[in-house]
Amino acid sequence: MARVAGVVLAGLAVVALGTACQMNVDVTVDATAAGSGSVQVAVGFDEAALARLGDPATALAVDDLAAAGWVIDPIAVSPEGMTRIVVTKAFDDPAGLTTTINEVAGPDGPFAGTSLAVTGETFTYLTTLTGSVDLSAGLAPYTDPELDAVADGVPLAGLPAAIEAAEGRPVAEMVDVSVIWRLDGNEVRVTPVLGTPAQPPTVLTDERPRVERRIMLAAAVVVVTAAVVGLVHLVVARGRRTPSAPVAPTP
Repeated sequence: MARVAGVVLAGLAVVALGTACQMNVDVTVDATAAGSGSVQVAVGFDEAALARLGDPATALAVDDLAAAGWVIDPIAVSPEGMTRIVVTKAFDDPAGLTTTINEVAGPDGPFAGTSLAVTGETFTYLTTLTGSVDLSAGLAPYTDPELDAVADGVPLAGLPAAIEAAEGRPVAEMVDVSVIWRLDGNEVRVTPVLGTPAQPPTVLTDERPRVERRIMLAAAVVVVTAAVVGLVHLVVARGRRTPSAPVAPTP
């Protein structure tokens, strides 16, 4: 399965193996009250990281993402001087959000608790976006043989201590993470730090009338009213057409 995590992990490997490198990762979940929306992941590299990475257009494998329906923006430089690669994928319903967020970092990844639900009564519905991010395990969950090979066979999970000793600062300071949960314009932004306790879940709600059901009710009222009026007219018309019974003569 295509994973946006592949792009993120490649950047983390560059940061972990470099010196004075900086990287940022921005994840945005944008949902509508109807249950559709999009997920966007943006990964930025500063000049030092970019020097080690090379041309991101060729250094980062994104072909599988395109094949899986992710839209890849042209690589651009932000006002802050970060070279950014941005990928976005739309979803049509709450189940689609679950599938898409799993493609970001896996079903057991840091966003595993993210969900979207649309419930409600006859004439109103309630949309709930629950956002969850957990970076408490640091880089440990993301080590795999390919990344270990990039890191000269050293498990990625074992690099932070060595890098921190060499650089005199935590690896978490080299990676800035920002997550936005947005529901019909109402948003919450969190900035979790790699290796720190999990963020409390973010819950956004939107309650509004079911316009389509009100329209259906109005149409039903019109139909019933028309039927009643028609029945009344029919009864009256029949009454007018029925001749009166003859009156017997008085002897």
